[in-house]
Amino acid sequence: MKLMKGDSVIVDELKVADSFLSKTVGLLGYARVPNELGIWFPKTNAIHMWGMRDSIDVIFLKESRALSRGSEVHVTKIVHGVKPWKLLPLLSLRSGSVIELQAGKCMKYDIKKGDTLCIA
Repeated sequence: MKLMKGDSVIVDELKVADSFLSKTVGLLGYARVPNELGIWFPKTNAIHMWGMRDSIDVIFLKESRALSRGSEVHVTKIVHGVKPWKLLPLLSLRSGSVIELQAGKCMKYDIKKGDTLCIA
């Protein structure tokens, strides 16, 4: 899957973390988060940074309906450049899913609260 804003592809490879193991691992296996990779955590409104080795951008999302390929999601919160090993979880009670990206991606693509993104 891809993550898009308008006609711009933010990440070519959006992996879905939909099992306990994949949600626990997320981007932990990467010393440096690849430019083309993002991890989407559906039905999740919090993430942790324990064990991470690289900073990331975190996008909290709200879905307007059941998600499928081609679904639009709405940005409810963004946290830029979250440092590794942050002790408290990042949380947004207004969100239904979360995407983790390489640090700097949100600024590069001017993603902000209220934007609509597409999971394609």
